[in-house]
Amino acid sequence: TSKDDLLSYCEYVMTLTWQLSGYWTKRMGVIPDRIREHVELVLDKLGHVGHKNGFFFIALPKDERADQVAASVPKTLGDKISNYRHRSMHGKIDEKRGVLVDLAQHLEPSRTELKKTCPVYESSFFAGVNNLNVRQNNLAEGSKYNEKLAEIGKVGLEQAYDTLFDLAIRLIEVSQLEPSIEGLERLWR
Repeated sequence: TSKDDLLSYCEYVMTLTWQLSGYWTKRMGVIPDRIREHVELVLDKLGHVGHKNGFFFIALPKDERADQVAASVPKTLGDKISNYRHRSMHGKIDEKRGVLVDLAQHLEPSRTELKKTCPVYESSFFAGVNNLNVRQNNLAEGSKYNEKLAEIGKVGLEQAYDTLFDLAIRLIEVSQLEPSIEGLERLWR
């Protein structure tokens, strides 16, 4: 679509100005900064934000919650959280599954506490990663086969993965609040 083309162009310009900024700054003053500011305005109007990803900039949909969680976890996991939201991930079920496996591994140590603070989200997330072909093969014939899952197809599976991703973001957010909540509860007990 034309929006995807514009986002790709913004990514290209941001990457180019960033990589050439040392060279340009010496010869052209603040022009690279002005270019970046303009591209950031365009991204903002499109509901996106620029994100540095290695040697490149990518345009991600605005999502403060996911951005905060990505910044608060180990960098490799944070990068995966950011990349999951990029438009290039659309349709890449195996890559999304890999991110969900990493999120499940990150959340597993705090699972007991999450059961206390938000049992519905905890139960839904871990049931999902165990029954929606994330941690176990539920599409191959055998003891873990899930006929309903086989019937929903790739589009349905991707939608389910996106819901699991949102649940994981919320669970990580809650797990980070847990120490504050316990401290607050001590004030009235």
